[in-house]
Amino acid sequence: VVYNNNVNVGTATADATYGGDANHTGSSAKQVTFNITKAPSTVTVAALTVEYDGDPHPTTAIVSGVGTGITQSVTWAYTGNCSTAPINVAETPCTATATYAGDSNHDGSSDIKSITITKAAATITVAGFSGTYDGLAHGVVSSTASGVLSESLTGLTIDPTTYRNVPGGSVNWSFTNQNYTDQSGSATVTITKRGLTITAVTDSKTYNGTTASSATPSISGLQTGDTITSLTQVFQSKNVLGNDLSTLEVASFTVNDTNLGNNYNVTSSGTAVGTITKAPLTISARADSKTYDGTTDSSLTPTHDALFSGDTFGTLSQAFQSKDVLGTNGSTLQAAYSINDTNGGNNYNVTANTALGTITKKTLVITPDPQVVLYGTADPAFTFGYSGFVLLEGPGNLTTLPVCSVPGTSPHAPGTYTISCVAGTAVNYDFNVTPTANFLVNSGSVAGSVTYLINPGPTPKPV
Repeated sequence: VVYNNNVNVGTATADATYGGDANHTGSSAKQVTFNITKAPSTVTVAALTVEYDGDPHPTTAIVSGVGTGITQSVTWAYTGNCSTAPINVAETPCTATATYAGDSNHDGSSDIKSITITKAAATITVAGFSGTYDGLAHGVVSSTASGVLSESLTGLTIDPTTYRNVPGGSVNWSFTNQNYTDQSGSATVTITKRGLTITAVTDSKTYNGTTASSATPSISGLQTGDTITSLTQVFQSKNVLGNDLSTLEVASFTVNDTNLGNNYNVTSSGTAVGTITKAPLTISARADSKTYDGTTDSSLTPTHDALFSGDTFGTLSQAFQSKDVLGTNGSTLQAAYSINDTNGGNNYNVTANTALGTITKKTLVITPDPQVVLYGTADPAFTFGYSGFVLLEGPGNLTTLPVCSVPGTSPHAPGTYTISCVAGTAVNYDFNVTPTANFLVNSGSVAGSVTYLINPGPTPKPV
């Protein structure tokens, strides 16, 4: 059989010829025609799922069928969320249709598959403030959102939270973008304490019994908006120690920084030198008068300025500078004192004023001793007694001694005579010579048998 045009679509012919055999003669048949129709074709589209990378993503198709001559030329149609090969996640799912138009030997065909682009992961960097406290509010200082092509992305939202105080805190952020997976997180704001130095400053004052200082310590490191109240300094000792020998130190302070002072590392150990000078103190003796008593004692107490709280007088008295009689207002009184001020009295510069006083003479009473003698006997020594000497003083303290006598000359005629005395002289004594005594001159023999008892009266009484 001989065929013609029997490969491709169309009308083919077949001619059959038999050559014969030993028993038969050859023959030929009438030419026969027949039609070849188109074969079917099959398009197979590959479904596609891919992560977003910024590029368009078409899929592929394969056309298959019997015979040869099939080409892979198809036309594409995109429907759904896309009209061309999708690039963005939002353009999917996308329906891709591949159509084979057919050829001379094959019918056309088509296939539909879905293309899906999934979200990629973006690179998010959010950095919070990190530094030393400065009194300002701080939050996020830098942020980036970048994609697979290193492009800057939108969709990063950062909370406006800020922190002023130590230790800081967290600031939340979130990220949403059509081509990237959602993310969220927080950035840390770190605020560390700032150094704050409070130092005592030099000061001078007059002693007042306290360690208080009127000066205010110096401050270094305090930030804008913050204050320090109750800021004081004191002398370490209330006492007068000498020029620049006192030490001042910080006593108290309150840091107002809306964080109870916890925004600062405070150093308050800085000291300074200072001086406390003596306080003036006037002690004045008071005018006094007394009768000579052999001492410098005064019964009065000096007047004085007030001492500062906590200080007292250990002793406070006054005395005459001399025990002797010096005349009206001829004596001087001087104060004597000791001060208990924990500094041996050296916290005061004392002005001790004297006063005038008078010591009047002490009166000595001179009393003559009664005397009896026999007529014809020379007058005896007219002795006398003292009354009024002070302490252990005696006649040795007199300038001249008193003298006692009777009128007339010795020997006296019998009778009674009055013994009277004349005052002596002395610096500190006056004399009272008013007292008298009797001097009795008896008549008769001394050897006689009559003895008389001497009375102060004029007539002796025999016994």
